[in-house]
Amino acid sequence: MSELDKLRLEINNIDNNIMDLLSQRMEVSIKVGEYKRKNNMKVYDATREKKLIERLINYNNLDEEFIKELWNTIMKYSKGIQNV
Repeated sequence: MSELDKLRLEINNIDNNIMDLLSQRMEVSIKVGEYKRKNNMKVYDATREKKLIERLINYNNLDEEFIKELWNTIMKYSKGIQNV
């Protein structure tokens, strides 16, 4: 196996872990949605989203715009499944 093949295998394993974690996150998001419905709460919480993105930007050294774009996509999907 070439060095490139080994690196690609490592990326594949990381990608699988990311997908597993995203799946877990969405399972919790569904529970959040259920809680919000039972307690007559709105799904969208602008303050929570702003704090979350700020925390993630400060968490590591990834590009700020990348984090915003990625997390806005994740949160959009999450809000969608909370509304079900």
